[in-house]
Amino acid sequence: MAALLSEQRAEANEILRASGVEASLAPQLLVEALLSVESPFGMVPSASSQWLKTLRTSCRRSKASVLPAVTDQDRYDNAFLLAGDRLTEIRHRRVEEQTTARQLLRELEYSLADPTGPDLPRRFNSAGFVALLLRTIKGCWSDNPKRAENLVAWAVRLVQELDPETYGVTRVLDLKAQAHTYQGNVSRILGNFRAADVSFAEADRLLAQGSKDPRARAELLGFLASLRRLQSRFDDAHRLLAQAAAIHRWLQDRHGEGRILLYKAMTLSYADDPEGAIPVVERALELIDGEREPRLLLVAYHNLATYLRDCELIPQLLELLPKVQRLAEDHGGALDLLRLYWLEGMALITIGESRRGEELLRRARNGFIAEDIGYEAALVCLDIVALYLQEGRGREARHLASEMLPLLGLSGLHDDATMALLMLQRALEMETATLRWVQEIQARMSRLPSGPAAPSRTPS
Repeated sequence: MAALLSEQRAEANEILRASGVEASLAPQLLVEALLSVESPFGMVPSASSQWLKTLRTSCRRSKASVLPAVTDQDRYDNAFLLAGDRLTEIRHRRVEEQTTARQLLRELEYSLADPTGPDLPRRFNSAGFVALLLRTIKGCWSDNPKRAENLVAWAVRLVQELDPETYGVTRVLDLKAQAHTYQGNVSRILGNFRAADVSFAEADRLLAQGSKDPRARAELLGFLASLRRLQSRFDDAHRLLAQAAAIHRWLQDRHGEGRILLYKAMTLSYADDPEGAIPVVERALELIDGEREPRLLLVAYHNLATYLRDCELIPQLLELLPKVQRLAEDHGGALDLLRLYWLEGMALITIGESRRGEELLRRARNGFIAEDIGYEAALVCLDIVALYLQEGRGREARHLASEMLPLLGLSGLHDDATMALLMLQRALEMETATLRWVQEIQARMSRLPSGPAAPSRTPS
């Protein structure tokens, strides 16, 4: 912001002079205009021209234009000095907030404070702390969505307490929009689709009032498309992704476009077109910057491996798995490794190494249970049941099926899936269950219109 003030000083001075703004008002107008072109992603694209445009509008709104035009070119020298001092104060406050934010986060999580309980002390009411909460949420929602759920509830609550006069109206609006965007995505991951829709709608409303940074818009569109994918609204998902991709191309952001292509491949896969998803994710891998976002690279390669398995391209899958494992070990979490065990186990079963494959599936199942992720544990159980039916191990299949419904209690699964599993359990007891029936139940559970986020053969 200080650089913009210096670089565009002559143009800004001319706007102030032509508008007849009183010198005492000028510092505030200069700083407010500069704050309006900054978002959580940094300075907005075309910030140089945008802040001058905003300054011109602010001068008109100040109703100072009725004053005669100022002819003294030096009249605003002190105003620019005062604006520079104000920017220095803002920079120092941000550094102080960043310094204390991590300690505040540790204090918040150690205390297990309830977001619906009493207010936190005033020291928590800072934009720097809210920004750290949002970064932490984004970093943990795939591997620890319950932690993300608690933190995002605090972020949404605390951002309401931020003082617009201290932080700037635009910055507060942008942080509110980002908090609701992330709340929507966490709700999507946890399977509360109705809550996700409400949060995304609020984020959209707030984005229209803030800095209007297109990067924030593209992020929201990508998450909303992921929700539409899980709701089996594939046309809507593709439309939203096309809009997001267009924004990233306009920004010349290859990495961002790669992320959107990854979402597009996921949508194709969920629409039962894994063959069509393969070239899309391969193109995404050409664009994604692994150094900038290594976890996204992991997700892309994991998803490619999944599509190869779905297309029964097992040799290519087995060749790719060591790379996926290295990425998961270096940049993933516990759930990423469990999903990798799941994927590798299914691949081994496909090529006839059923004992090793079953061992990996059981390892994945036990890991999901330990993480209280009953939905994915039940899906792995279905794969093991299918294996048992193929091998004529009906008694073991019946025993395993009886374990699935208690697991689903961890997830609050949609009633349709619970009913399907009850019917499967009864069919296994009557020895009438077939492999095809198990596969149909798997497909139904993977694409429910509501309930927990679907399958995670691919990371969120």
